[in-house]
Amino acid sequence: MAFIIIRFASLSPKEKVGKNLSLLIAGVAAALMVGVPLTRELVALYSWKFVFLGLIFIMLLSLTYFISYLPKGTHQKEVNLKLELQFLKERKVLLVRISSIVTFIGYGAIYTYLTPYIIHQFSYFEGYTSVFLMIIGLSSFIGNLIGGFFCDRFGFYKSLVGGSFLQVCLSFIIFMTNTSFVIQLVMICLWMVNGWFIGLQINTAITIVTQNKSSLMISLNSSGIQLGQVLGTSIAAMIIIKANISFIVLLSTVTSIIVFIILNANQKMKI
Repeated sequence: MAFIIIRFASLSPKEKVGKNLSLLIAGVAAALMVGVPLTRELVALYSWKFVFLGLIFIMLLSLTYFISYLPKGTHQKEVNLKLELQFLKERKVLLVRISSIVTFIGYGAIYTYLTPYIIHQFSYFEGYTSVFLMIIGLSSFIGNLIGGFFCDRFGFYKSLVGGSFLQVCLSFIIFMTNTSFVIQLVMICLWMVNGWFIGLQINTAITIVTQNKSSLMISLNSSGIQLGQVLGTSIAAMIIIKANISFIVLLSTVTSIIVFIILNANQKMKI
């Protein structure tokens, strides 16, 4: 995936990197919009084995397509590990990686427990879970596309700062209005839009600060995002056990404040 992103970014004009990366990542958002609710319905109608057989069939079709249509004789350049590791010393790369991990601690905390959270707050909504997940997927898709436009128009730095501040506001509103179903639904959707908006800035930022020269840094950044989500999930689980599931929202507030402070304290990151 790292090679695909860096190759895609390298082929894009600088003023359209955000837009083109948003189109690349749009497939993931579309999968959330369709795949997750569809899987829930299929499991309810058949069984989890049926879903896995379907996935195997889709992967076989994809493999057949790639074998048949990918250009032959295309080779990746040899990786210069020493040159790649030099990027670890660069302040901008470090800031992007820290921002990635911290941001996705808050994102992972809410996203992982989003369905249990909404059902805990409004138990009568359980029958509409699949519809809710489809709306969440649509929100992700929209946030990703908007993120590409803003990145190209204002740059990843301003977009990331603005997105982090907005995430603070949205998560705090979600926490303060946890008894109002309509407000909760609207704010959660906006939170998801903004979450994917931020994610696009982070993915674009790492390609820009490395000048599309380091697939290793992109891979490490992706690993950082996964690490952040795992940490967020674990912390949220402890919060649920010790306190109440509604308090996991505050974790997103705290992590967004931290990222906002880090970015504003390092104005030199601006490109």
